[in-house]
Amino acid sequence: MKIKTYQAPLLLKRKETHDTMTFRFGINMDFRPGQFVMLNAGGRSEAFSVCSPPTDNGYIEISMKMTGSAYKKALDDAKTGDKFEIKGPYGHFLLDGSKGAIMIAGGIGITPFMSMISYATAKKLPTKITLLYSNKTPEDIAFRKEFDELQKQNKNLGVIHTITRPEGHEWSGRTGRVDEEMIKSVPYWKGALFYVCGPGEMVDSMTALLQGMGITKERIKAERFGGY
Repeated sequence: MKIKTYQAPLLLKRKETHDTMTFRFGINMDFRPGQFVMLNAGGRSEAFSVCSPPTDNGYIEISMKMTGSAYKKALDDAKTGDKFEIKGPYGHFLLDGSKGAIMIAGGIGITPFMSMISYATAKKLPTKITLLYSNKTPEDIAFRKEFDELQKQNKNLGVIHTITRPEGHEWSGRTGRVDEEMIKSVPYWKGALFYVCGPGEMVDSMTALLQGMGITKERIKAERFGGY
């Protein structure tokens, strides 16, 4: 797809978790679920996956952790109608619907999967998808309600949340990091394609785990998020 530069107005800001926000920009961009854009704010550009699906016409949504940096503050302080330079789309972290998918996300690494899963649901794709989503606490889970709703709409979708620091929180679900046992709980894991996204250290450890389970490199797609 052709890379273009857009001047996109901010349409809305939405708080997802205590430290995560979503920004919606008015833009008609031809992209595929899983791709990213370069967003200019505060005099610099940074890369972000588009978390909305291509089926949502007239805008794209970008979600990010609000780390308090000057860049993030420029976005946090922005008002509806303010224009931002967006360039894209970029990337090859794309959904291959020919085989069942197991998506492993850590923290804000969920964003490309939100786009992929929303798209697969809207298009009624027959692809089996299981999302293994790891967060520190229940309060860190982004798009929790949205994934609950997507599971109701998509019989081929399963979402498994796991929490690594459950102490002091109300949580009755899975705990600990994504591990071999959790992956093998997915019935079709032996023939699946694996998609891994999150902080670099998490992506490296998950890739090593999968290869140790006999998953070939050709069946593993990975996207590393920096800055966290």
